[in-house]
Amino acid sequence: MEDDAFADPPSLGSAAGGSKGSEMARGFARRNKAATMMIAVRDPGSHSAFPEANSNLQNAAPKMPAPFPHHYHTQLAWTGNDYCNMSAPPRASITGGSPPEFDGNDKHWAPEHLFTSSVALCLMLTFQSISKKSKLTLQSYKAECTCTVDRGDGGLQVTAVHMHIDITVGHVDEVERVRPLLETAKKYCLISNSIKAPVTIAATVTAVSQD
Repeated sequence: MEDDAFADPPSLGSAAGGSKGSEMARGFARRNKAATMMIAVRDPGSHSAFPEANSNLQNAAPKMPAPFPHHYHTQLAWTGNDYCNMSAPPRASITGGSPPEFDGNDKHWAPEHLFTSSVALCLMLTFQSISKKSKLTLQSYKAECTCTVDRGDGGLQVTAVHMHIDITVGHVDEVERVRPLLETAKKYCLISNSIKAPVTIAATVTAVSQD
């Protein structure tokens, strides 16, 4: 099942962890002046194109400012419409309802979209925290996340989550540092660790400066 934890983009080979993909990734690492790099995010314990970075992954793990356990409270109110109001004061409320696939509409947030967004948001926040501690000059982070719902043992369930991330860093020398930091973020992402479905991640990393 380890191979399901990451996905190689086409330029890195068709099999995750395959010799062709690993060799091409090592080639990217050697060309330090390449301003853009495509990577497949692997679990920290698996084979990495940058094994020298693995020993430093633990040092980048985020530290919690509040002691555990944490408790999070939300409110939901339905009054007979095709949607409900959801809130977590003092935050702004949002409306939620069924998606078109379940006889709803596309006007409101569906559980499936909230679920998918929570995976993407948690990973980004974890990556931001790790990047700050690692002194990575993160310039921008954009993600597209898709969850797949299908029939499984016991009924309908989310069977897969895939994310593609576009990351911009300050300097070309930082490009290859992103992969081990993303691996660490995936390892410590609260939401990813709380779901049964495999989460696969591919990323494109671009540097602002090549000087």
